[in-house]
Amino acid sequence: MGLSTTELAWMRDAVETYLLTDTCTIQTRTWQSDDMGGGTWVWSDAYTSVPCRIVPHGLASREAVVGGELKIHDFWAVVMPYDQTIDETMRIKFGSDTFEVNQVGDAESDLTARRVECTRVGA
Repeated sequence: MGLSTTELAWMRDAVETYLLTDTCTIQTRTWQSDDMGGGTWVWSDAYTSVPCRIVPHGLASREAVVGGELKIHDFWAVVMPYDQTIDETMRIKFGSDTFEVNQVGDAESDLTARRVECTRVGA
């Protein structure tokens, strides 16, 4: 037997009030053409002041060579309200850190928060 609507609402409110004590910004990307066959992604703020909690993910950091440079990838989990819009094409700004979204966890029953697995960019 699942939670009642009242119990679930109470739990969601408690998570947002007592657990999600920081805020972040969620950004979306748009392709900016240079009119010469190329272009670049431009990021803009889609959601600001999103309640969140950012914690290290259980995975160890990994090193990889990207564009001839050694990059360290730090894995993190960002917890946010259960109904926050976010997907793998977006990224998260938290203070001076930027996180690329790897996976959005939303397949749980009685979801009280959304867990987003991320990689910190430029670490």
